[in-house]
Amino acid sequence: MRCTRALILGVLFIIGTSIAEEQKSVLTTKTTIIPTIDGRIEEAVWETVEPATGFYRFEPESGGRAPVRTEIRILYDDVTFYVAAKMYDPDPSSIPTQLGKRDDADVYADWIGLWINPFNDGTNELNFMVTSAGVQVDSKWSPTGNDSNWNPVWESAARIDAEGWSVEMAIPFSQMRFPPKDVQTWGINFGRYRTSVQEMYTWTLLDKEKGNYAQQVGLLKGIQHLETPLRLSLTPYASASSDRYPVDEGGMASSTSYRGGMDLQYGINESFTLDMTLIPDFGQVQSDNIELNLSPFEIQYNEHRPFFTEGIQLLQKAGLFYSRRVGSKPVRYWQVADEEVLEGGESIKSNPDITQLINATKITGQTVNGLGLGFFNAITAPVHAVIEDSFGVEREYLTNPTTNYNLIVVSKNLQNGSEFSVTNSNVARFSGDDSTKDFNNANVTGYETRLYTSDSKWRLQSSGAYSHLSYPDSNSTGHHYFVRVSEVQGIAKYGIGYGVESEFYNPNDLGFLRQGNEVEQFAWLELQTINPVWKVNYARIEISGFYAQLFNPRVYTHLGIRADYNVTFKNYYSMGGGAALNPREGHDYNETRVDDRYFTTPKGFDTHLWIASNYAKPFSMSGWAGISAVTRRGSQWRGGGLNPKWRVNNQFMIQYELDRHFRSKNHGFADFDANDDPIFGKRDHITTTNTIYTQYIVSRNLESDIRFRHYRSTVEYIEFFDLMDDGNLSPSNFSGDLNTVFNALTIDAVMTWRFAPGSELTLAWKNAIYSDGDTDDLEKNYFEDLQDVWNQDQSNSISLKLLYYVDSWALRHRLK
Repeated sequence: MRCTRALILGVLFIIGTSIAEEQKSVLTTKTTIIPTIDGRIEEAVWETVEPATGFYRFEPESGGRAPVRTEIRILYDDVTFYVAAKMYDPDPSSIPTQLGKRDDADVYADWIGLWINPFNDGTNELNFMVTSAGVQVDSKWSPTGNDSNWNPVWESAARIDAEGWSVEMAIPFSQMRFPPKDVQTWGINFGRYRTSVQEMYTWTLLDKEKGNYAQQVGLLKGIQHLETPLRLSLTPYASASSDRYPVDEGGMASSTSYRGGMDLQYGINESFTLDMTLIPDFGQVQSDNIELNLSPFEIQYNEHRPFFTEGIQLLQKAGLFYSRRVGSKPVRYWQVADEEVLEGGESIKSNPDITQLINATKITGQTVNGLGLGFFNAITAPVHAVIEDSFGVEREYLTNPTTNYNLIVVSKNLQNGSEFSVTNSNVARFSGDDSTKDFNNANVTGYETRLYTSDSKWRLQSSGAYSHLSYPDSNSTGHHYFVRVSEVQGIAKYGIGYGVESEFYNPNDLGFLRQGNEVEQFAWLELQTINPVWKVNYARIEISGFYAQLFNPRVYTHLGIRADYNVTFKNYYSMGGGAALNPREGHDYNETRVDDRYFTTPKGFDTHLWIASNYAKPFSMSGWAGISAVTRRGSQWRGGGLNPKWRVNNQFMIQYELDRHFRSKNHGFADFDANDDPIFGKRDHITTTNTIYTQYIVSRNLESDIRFRHYRSTVEYIEFFDLMDDGNLSPSNFSGDLNTVFNALTIDAVMTWRFAPGSELTLAWKNAIYSDGDTDDLEKNYFEDLQDVWNQDQSNSISLKLLYYVDSWALRHRLK
């Protein structure tokens, strides 16, 4: 009897498991009738296919059927992939419809989206979303993150009716890559978000503990005999700008310029795409958040230039590509700016601070077998400073030679979301007979791998690189490697890791490394909730620790322990924070700015807390505060900030952000003395940043925004010290006025009209003021200083830019 019962239960378990694991599918069909993309799913052609329905809950609680019905229908023809989505809602009047800029998924609106994987490899997905206000959001997804800068050209429309709301999409096949097969089977999933209840539903049941959602999708069947499209598009541009800016002589100058160029995108085959930009104009991109840098390390700025933000996920394998190197400040800019190259009676007439990009090309893609290829090449023009003597005779001084930047990436997808890639970067500078060490060539080769066990529970990550720098009379080589093993499923996740950067490893000609010559060992434990518990929707805490040494010599530098946490409550308020403990004094070999000497950093502890209200409300507020313990030298950090956001209506939004940091009696490098020994200073360092951002969206194709940022950083030295052999400080008789008041004020105002898919007209105004003050300016309060800065000479630029997009494949078929 027991055996029979066990057999029956076993059979039922097998049947139940088979049913639960059955992969969902949806069927599409080819149409000769082109549906009108107006958000009204009324045409009879949509009734020729059965809808995908039966959604599941995903957020905040996963499992169980969605409480509202969603229907998705798919059609296609020779040119386009069509989607019709009907989202039923018990109260259509409650559906929010805040307008936003393209790719702004944080607006107060519902959305519907699909994730498609034409290669069905369980790894890479294309995401297309439309909000209830008709705003498009798109991105590329991979196991390492998502690329929201990808901007394909497609059409969509949304409409609210008595039953809920609906969306129609038309996505040209020229915007995708897919395998050359007569019968296609794509991976697909759909997601729906309801803002009023802050819930998300998905078409397939997703296991949060397992993760790897790209491997938990359904199937799209029915695509047959699809011709590989000629993926050729052209985007010519024309621009005009008027600029007014201060010059070295203390006066103002103005100029007017007219430019033209073109972006080209060509599908080499079904797998690979070539993108090229010729004589680009990036004058309308957002201004950098310039800061006063007292550290020994370079500041890493965000990339805003469209060509360098779109479709570069593959190029970033192994961490060897920092696109801001291309077109950056000339290598010898500061030699000229600091007047190191001037002879008697000479002055600087001009010293350009950027290099002109002539053209840039990238090729990216992946074959049906999961073999990815990425290629990048860019060429910049030579840059010269102009120096004038007392007789008005001018001479040119080379600050940056013609430079070629090259990057090649080969990547292979493996089972269970695993991957292996190899990257090579090469920078060649053509400096002629210049024999200095200023203009080196560089070659860096690296790898990156991500390996999962068959159940996707454990992950091994590793990367490494070898750098070779060539100078006229010498070479420099270095290496780095990194390995991390972690358990990545379930409520508890943990792992350990080890990383090395050798003394002369340097990828910075095309990559970015803040600090080299380091060996680090680390471990972490992360605990998180999967589904809501008590009054909490989601909670997470992570505890980590690391031990660092120099690579050469192998000596101790730092030991740290930290904890970070965040909680989201069921009323959608959230809070979080963290704490860091340095239980042992550190040895900082970088702050000294000289070799083989270190600065002893005291034991320390700091903590911070942030709180945020429900963003779905018209007015929301977040804020933070932090403080550190007083060190044995008397140093302390205090900070805080506020970030109110007011959604005035569905078209207008205003946001303000305040951040303030006060480092009292902070000790750090100040200058060198007459013997080139480092001098340290005790200083009060106060930094205040005010940012105001307004956004007015006239319609989903006409938008404007203004961003005002004022950054003020003051440094007042109290006392100077000599650095002792044990890393401690002793009073110094050094004297010098090193006090600083640095201001950076920028305004970016942009209006964009998308008059056709992929085509736009942009009007931009940019204003920038950068000023350095001294001891006298420390007496001014914040508002007095802001007034003085506003009255200083400033750079102004007004520009108008027209882009027009032409898709040759769609044009050819529509004209048949």
